[in-house]
Amino acid sequence: MQMDYDVNDMTSVIARSVSAVSFLASKNKIKIETPAKAPEVFADGSKLIQVIVNLLSNAIKFSPPNSTITITCDEIPEFIEVKIRDQGRGIPASLKDRIFERFEQVESADYKQKGGRGLGLAICKAIIDSHQGTIGVESEEGKGSTFWFRIPQPT
Repeated sequence: MQMDYDVNDMTSVIARSVSAVSFLASKNKIKIETPAKAPEVFADGSKLIQVIVNLLSNAIKFSPPNSTITITCDEIPEFIEVKIRDQGRGIPASLKDRIFERFEQVESADYKQKGGRGLGLAICKAIIDSHQGTIGVESEEGKGSTFWFRIPQPT
């Protein structure tokens, strides 16, 4: 995977990502809350947008109308951490370890009902791995999900 690293303002990266899904969010009556200010990162900004757009698109697809998706971006020791929290159906504990693998979906009916081929999260993982970072999910069925990724802070 070709990477183009540079200093990026995560406030702008997040804003551009939200802009890319704003029509889908509006159509589904979903509000997206973003941080007022986020730190800078040394990363491939367009690849981070691709990750955030994918995570937001999934959150929108699986959230009920009139709900809110919240994005946070914080500096934690040695990392920048981005979290995308939704109010959707959640992910069964038995599947949380597999959803970042190619062609994995929470339910087989998702392909017909929601679209997608189960590649988006695998691509997100590959991008974050290329940044020497980590990606994961915290979720409880019926209570929503929080997808997160961490990439090293610029030195």
